[in-house]
Amino acid sequence: MYFILLVAIALGKNLKESSWLKSQINPGETKLYTVSKNDLYPDSAYEIRVSYLGTIGANFLLKWDCDSQSNLRRLLDIEKIVFRTDSNRNIIGLSCSEYKLRVKAYRNSRGSDVNADTQIIQYEIIMERVESFTLIPMSTFPMIIVTLFMIGTAIYISRLLTK
Repeated sequence: MYFILLVAIALGKNLKESSWLKSQINPGETKLYTVSKNDLYPDSAYEIRVSYLGTIGANFLLKWDCDSQSNLRRLLDIEKIVFRTDSNRNIIGLSCSEYKLRVKAYRNSRGSDVNADTQIIQYEIIMERVESFTLIPMSTFPMIIVTLFMIGTAIYISRLLTK
């Protein structure tokens, strides 16, 4: 029984585009996620985000297994890594045979709980394709279009009412 559990933990989980994985981690622990080349589009840009509550007093570090300098960006309580693929679906700048992403959690001083050092940290991780030029996630485009439509409609109606 313990062997099966150990094998499942050691293998990690696969990240696929636009699928959220909810997970938990102990402070100081590292989890491994696999990004399959078959799940990537050629000549595309992606971001992998880890999202978590800011009140828990934790930070995350995302790092490719075979890279010493990952392109990491921190935005409030979201950690993200951005990458691009070539025409063969290889991640540009990485010379790995397998793409494995290490996610490590560690405590910071923001947490208000005295027992925080031993508490499990809940987080979500997602890989999402982004628009290559602006690096805006593709999933936000419908929301942007609806917002622009509503603003245009409001301007049109306000001009009709002021005539």
